[in-house]
Amino acid sequence: MAGIAYMCKNRHGTYYARFIIPKHLQSHFKNRKEIRRSLQTDSRKLAIKRARVYRVEIENLIDQLTETPDETAERARLLESLKHQNIEFERYLEGKTKAILPNGEEKIITGKVPINTLEEDNKPHREHLLNQLRAEAKREEERAERAEERTQRERREVELHQAQLAALAHSQSATPAKSINPKKLSEYLDDYTKFQTLPRTIDGWNSPTTVTKKVGLLKATFIKYCDKAAAAFSWDDAKRYIQIAHSIPKNFEHRFHQSEFAGITIETILDDSIDTSRFKSRKPSAVAMDIKTARAFLEWIRTEKRVYELQDAIQAFDNSTKRINMKSNRRAFTHQELKILFDDDNPARENYVKGFNSKRGIDANLKYWLPLLGLYTGSAISELCQLHLSDIRLHKAFDGSEHWIIDFNEELEKCAIDDDVRFKNDHRSRLIPIHKVLLNLGFIEYVQALKDKGEVELFPTSKRNQGKYGKESFGAESQWWGEYSSNAGVTDSNVVFHSFKHTQDTCLSNLHIDRDIVAAFSGHSIGTMGKSTYRTGGHRDADIAPLVEVINKIDYGLTHHPFKAAP
Repeated sequence: MAGIAYMCKNRHGTYYARFIIPKHLQSHFKNRKEIRRSLQTDSRKLAIKRARVYRVEIENLIDQLTETPDETAERARLLESLKHQNIEFERYLEGKTKAILPNGEEKIITGKVPINTLEEDNKPHREHLLNQLRAEAKREEERAERAEERTQRERREVELHQAQLAALAHSQSATPAKSINPKKLSEYLDDYTKFQTLPRTIDGWNSPTTVTKKVGLLKATFIKYCDKAAAAFSWDDAKRYIQIAHSIPKNFEHRFHQSEFAGITIETILDDSIDTSRFKSRKPSAVAMDIKTARAFLEWIRTEKRVYELQDAIQAFDNSTKRINMKSNRRAFTHQELKILFDDDNPARENYVKGFNSKRGIDANLKYWLPLLGLYTGSAISELCQLHLSDIRLHKAFDGSEHWIIDFNEELEKCAIDDDVRFKNDHRSRLIPIHKVLLNLGFIEYVQALKDKGEVELFPTSKRNQGKYGKESFGAESQWWGEYSSNAGVTDSNVVFHSFKHTQDTCLSNLHIDRDIVAAFSGHSIGTMGKSTYRTGGHRDADIAPLVEVINKIDYGLTHHPFKAAP
């Protein structure tokens, strides 16, 4: 029986002896595998002594059971003896005490500890039981105190909340509701226009063109469909305008397309009562422009007129514009498309092989030179059509060499005699060297011939007008180019006159040209601290020599034909 017993402690520090029952005798002990006995002490030395006594008794009992045959009176007596020992071993010392709760109530705390009835001195057990009862009483009192504190805190919170509600109700009944400023959005428009047109205003409307465009956008859609008290313009109102901006078909408000939309209102478009699939959708950039223009108007009212109720509507506009993909699908011309337009005898009635004629108010020289200038300068059609003969001149580089250049500028003397001169931004003023191809084709001779006739403008017949493309465009010239390129065989809607800029930028990128030079050609700004803050002057003040070297590297592999008048 060696090694069948060992000692362990419970969580109170009291030692226990553990006796393992042999497997063949477990059936006599209700299939229990072990017998545990409390040694009723936290002293290891005393526990070892008591464990040895129990061990001798258990081993003797097990030996007798092993030697005694089953179903004998002797075995029954032994089991009864073991049962009696179990009873003796499992007796407890019980006790109780009182816990005083915060409300004065007394709570009885009971407890018990196992004792050995054979021991005469039970004082250690009584002390152990007393300590347990005191600890449990203290825990109960602490639990009751925490519960009482929680109850009082919840009661105070309820009372405070009820007091706040009562004060709010009293305030609402005693003070009349604040009236909303009834001033409508449309009533702020004149003041907003004056603010944006103040001289030397950053991000202001610095030209009559911008004023007309911005005011027109606000009146045509925002004011027309959303005019109400500015202070009452809510998040829902902003969401409705966003829906309107996305739903308006292309040319819906255009006077030349009124017959196409006869009997159709924005309400019928919004409620899906008609089939709108036959209408063209507006470009994402146009939708974003409407929303951003309205957003800027509301922001001015909020900050300058202190109508702070507009903050939610402004946030709705901001969220909407972030989700609009304004990336253009326009691309550069392919080499094959350039060859069709400038080199081949394409199917158009007039081309660079057959020659051009002056019909429908568009001069033959404009038809010849305008696309070539677009190809070798990357400039917009409006920038080229507003050029004066004085803009074509010799310019001295820093090293003293002179070069023919095109001067894109807004000089006061020129603007005084020509209302059509204006640029998209302040960086558009620039100098572009004239490509050697244009010089070889006789561009300077064409300019001199116009000067000899007493002309002032490079293309005297080109004017901004009220045509199909709007009053700020050179509509006739734009329309002619679209017809010519389509008749020639270039029908992709993603290539337009502005694609010449994409073509030039692509060529310069393939040549790994520095971005400062690319920006000088296109009239863009480089957003660095050194250039935006500390640089004096713009593109027109920089050295022209590097641009001359770069522009003559541009080679589209085309055979150009000299000007010829069509029969």
